[in-house]
Amino acid sequence: MTATNPDAPATPVAGIIRPASGLLARIPADDTLPRWRAWVTAHPIAGSLLAGVVATQLATVFGIAFTQWIREGEQRSLADIAADVLGELLTLTGKATPSPRIP
Repeated sequence: MTATNPDAPATPVAGIIRPASGLLARIPADDTLPRWRAWVTAHPIAGSLLAGVVATQLATVFGIAFTQWIREGEQRSLADIAADVLGELLTLTGKATPSPRIP
């Protein structure tokens, strides 16, 4: 069952018909969306968890780098310190390897 809107044009826009429920969305089969966005659309909970992990790691790297950068006598740039902190984090956690299932 699809939702109907009397004010909408007679033909669907770009051939997409939206379901009556806002909870389900059709993912285009062509390349109109980037792969990561299509994956997140199909897996909203896993996508939210992944985004949370990435945001936490970025905040950790920035927080550590910033506190080192404002220390008295520090000569390196913030970008150099952040690169060093990220390198240490990757050493601790192991380098990420691409998964064939996640775009």
